[in-house]
Amino acid sequence: MQIQRFTARDSKSALAKVRANLGTDARILSTDRSELGIEISAVTGESFSESASPKDTLNNQSANEITLGYLDRELKELRQVLYNALGERAWQDVADKKPVSSTVEQRLVTLGLSKLAIESIMLEVDTSQGLNSAWASVLAVLLSSIEVAGGDSASEAPKAIIGANSGGRSIVTQQLINSSLLHLKPSKILLISATEDPSGALIDFCKEKKIKRIQTSASGEVAQLLTRFKGRRRIFIETRDMSPALEFDDPVLDIFSDKSLAVEAILVLSAELQSEVLAATIKHTEHLQLGGSVISGFSDALALGPILDMLILERMRVIGVSNHSEAMLRAATPNLIINRAKHLARKKMGRTNAGFQSSKWSRSA
Repeated sequence: MQIQRFTARDSKSALAKVRANLGTDARILSTDRSELGIEISAVTGESFSESASPKDTLNNQSANEITLGYLDRELKELRQVLYNALGERAWQDVADKKPVSSTVEQRLVTLGLSKLAIESIMLEVDTSQGLNSAWASVLAVLLSSIEVAGGDSASEAPKAIIGANSGGRSIVTQQLINSSLLHLKPSKILLISATEDPSGALIDFCKEKKIKRIQTSASGEVAQLLTRFKGRRRIFIETRDMSPALEFDDPVLDIFSDKSLAVEAILVLSAELQSEVLAATIKHTEHLQLGGSVISGFSDALALGPILDMLILERMRVIGVSNHSEAMLRAATPNLIINRAKHLARKKMGRTNAGFQSSKWSRSA
C-alpha cells in the first residue's frame, strides 16, 4: 500500500488534489496541519481495499468530516482565548449556569476579580431581569463597595507611610506634603525618616521645599521625636519595608506601639502587586489605626483586579490615587477606579485577541 501526501492552503484544495490524483474512491488516512497548510495522507481505493473500512471512502461525508475537524480545531483555539481571558477561573465554573449569570461573571473575571469577590457581588445581584439590568446592578454594587475620603485628612495626628515599596512610599509622602503646603508653612511640617535606607528622592524633595527632616534608624526614637516636635502641625514618618512574616516583631510596627501618640497609618497599596500579597499586607496592619489607603502606580498598572478585590472584600477606605508624574494625590472616586479597571480589561482583551489572530494567520500562511 503506497501512501501519498497532498498539501494545499486549505482542506478543500487538498481534497481536490486527492481526487485528481487518486480518484473519487481514494481512502483518507489522516489530515494534518503543516507549515504549508493542510496535509492529507491518502491511498487509492484498490490498494486499500483489503484493510480499509467502508467509512473511509472519499465521499461528501468524509469531506464534511475533514472540514468539521478543521472547524473543531479553530473552535478549540477560540475557547483557549476565552479561557485565558477568564484567568485562573475554570471554564466549567460557568458552563452549567444560566446565560445571564454566566455572562456577568465572565465580565467580572475579565476585570480581574477573584472568585470570592465575584461571589460576594453576585449575592446582591438579581439576574432574572436580563443582562442589562443585572450588569447595572453589578456596577452599582461595585461603586457602593468602594469607600473614599478626602486626600488631606483634617486630623493632625502623625502619619506613618507604610506598605508598597520604597519608591511608592516616597512618592506618596511627597504628594501628601505638597497637599499640606497648600495651607501650611514649611516650618510647620516635619518628616521623620525611620529607616536605615531613606529615599534619596525624598531627601532632595525636603531640601527643595525647606522641610525639616530627621533621620533615625531606631524605631524607639520615633516616640521621643514625636514628643519633642509635637508643636508641628503635620508630621510624616518615612518607614522601612514591612515584614509580614515577622508578625508583631516587625520593626515597622514599633512606631505604633505607644498608643498615646496616636500615630495614623497611611497604607500604600501598589497596583502592581497580586491579591495574595495585598491581602497579607492588609492582615499585617489590621490592628493599626488607619487613616486610609492610597493606590500607588495607578496610571502604570496593567490591571486593577487585585486592588478591586481588596477594596471589595476588605472595605479599605481610599484617600487618593498616586501617579509618579503628579505633584499631589488625585482624588479617588469609585467611578475613577471602576472606569480605569474596565479600560485596562478592554486593553488586555484586545492584546489577547490580537495575539490569537497573529498566531492564527502565521500558522495558516
